[in-house]
Amino acid sequence: MARIWNKHKQTNTPLKRKVIVGLSGGVDSAVAALFLKMQGFAVRAVFMLNWSESASGCHWEWDYESAKMAARHLDIPLELWNFEAVYRTEVYEPFIASLARGETPNPDVICNRHVKFGAFLEKARSEGADSAHDRVRSRADASSSPFAACTRGAAPRSRVPDR
Repeated sequence: MARIWNKHKQTNTPLKRKVIVGLSGGVDSAVAALFLKMQGFAVRAVFMLNWSESASGCHWEWDYESAKMAARHLDIPLELWNFEAVYRTEVYEPFIASLARGETPNPDVICNRHVKFGAFLEKARSEGADSAHDRVRSRADASSSPFAACTRGAAPRSRVPDR
């Protein structure tokens, strides 16, 4: 655990590493937050608002309510960060243009590149986070880069049982 001098320089005070978790309201991100909290990290949760037009049938408010309930249960603070502008210009509009060209784009990959591993990580860094996570597969060990945890999760290994 890192140590810092307190503002009065009286003692060497232990400092919890600050972690920001993208909390979607689903099980994966809530469990990731729980595991990180259990490991002694100072966890803050963030709900990423990427799309708010309810005409699409997506009701972000329901997901946000689920995220708030999870954060309350875990006793961690939750903030809403709005990434709608970057989502629209970097994900949605290129997706529609690709469809018009007859391509079959994957908006999740584009979103990961520009929103989750782009805007979200940049904002987490600017907020003073030591690392950022979004799922159970995230690693709490940030030995190579403090933000590698969000981008290099360990994929779960599955084993096919012998017959």
